Amino acid sequence: MIIDMDAYKKIEAVISNSDFCVVYEPIGAEIIPHAMPFALPTTIATVSLDKNADPKAFGAEVAKKFYGSRGFIIVPGKKFDRFGGRHGRGWGWYDRFLSSVPADWVRIGICSKKLFSETRLVLNAWDESVDWVIVADDGKFSFYETHARDVLPLILPSAK
Repeated sequence: MIIDMDAYKKIEAVISNSDFCVVYEPIGAEIIPHAMPFALPTTIATVSLDKNADPKAFGAEVAKKFYGSRGFIIVPGKKFDRFGGRHGRGWGWYDRFLSSVPADWVRIGICSKKLFSETRLVLNAWDESVDWVIVADDGKFSFYETHARDVLPLILPSAK
């Protein structure tokens, strides 16, 4: 069930106007990216589970592969806030990866309700924020546009 249809329609427009997406393989209780309430693009790159992989090299690889395309990245985390703040898995891997991909790629965090905060998280200078947070709660989904980054226009329906 969708809680806020206006927010859902806005993020669904972002997703449906994307040429590709980058997803993660869930660890532990992380939400499965394919469980989101909309269809992902057919072109998908998956982040390696190897925490020793070079995030900047992977960022350069996908940036080259999807050069000139519109897309988004689904980002895991241990905690998100409604303002786009994110605490990751503790390795800094995603912060380095996100800093190495094009700024106009939309960043979508997804988490369970227990990992979501209405108050700002304490962040470090190197922490990379997300543009949207999707909160899953027993089959219900809430969507938060964070406005954490000024990279507009993000993918708009009229751009295709």
